[in-house]
Amino acid sequence: MSNTSNNSSNNLYNKNYKIVIHGIDPEYTSDYIIEILYIQHIAMVKRIILVPYVSNEDGCVYMSAYIDVHKWYECQHSRKFIKMIKYCPVGYSLLLYHYINLGWPVQLIQNTDSVFELGYAKIESIYYGLEYYENIDWTAESETMELVKAEFIAKQCAENVLNN
Repeated sequence: MSNTSNNSSNNLYNKNYKIVIHGIDPEYTSDYIIEILYIQHIAMVKRIILVPYVSNEDGCVYMSAYIDVHKWYECQHSRKFIKMIKYCPVGYSLLLYHYINLGWPVQLIQNTDSVFELGYAKIESIYYGLEYYENIDWTAESETMELVKAEFIAKQCAENVLNN
């Protein structure tokens, strides 16, 4: 790999990208969301701000998750994820798949703190230290997380077969 492409690859990780995920059913916890990002080797979350809203389409309550990142994984999957959301055309969203065929729209944002200026009454902001990731007992995962991990591994295997 040339130095130019290696430097541009490293620049992806040097930026302090923040993301927002929309359309999250209230049954999903902040721990579930950060574990999805962790298990899929995308990022380690520093702070997640959950904001409930009522959908104009179906009248149901959903949440948006505004996310600050400790660090992005330096792997091909994470690199593709960052590039895809960074260069996503206006009016489109990248989907973060979390369970079978369920996906949440993800977008890059400039500042997660701006959510506090929107006047929402029920904002839940949770901070995660890096020690959180050291203390997770990955052998005691829920059945849902086992399925998520199995599906992610299957997708990785399929990608490897298709790429070779």
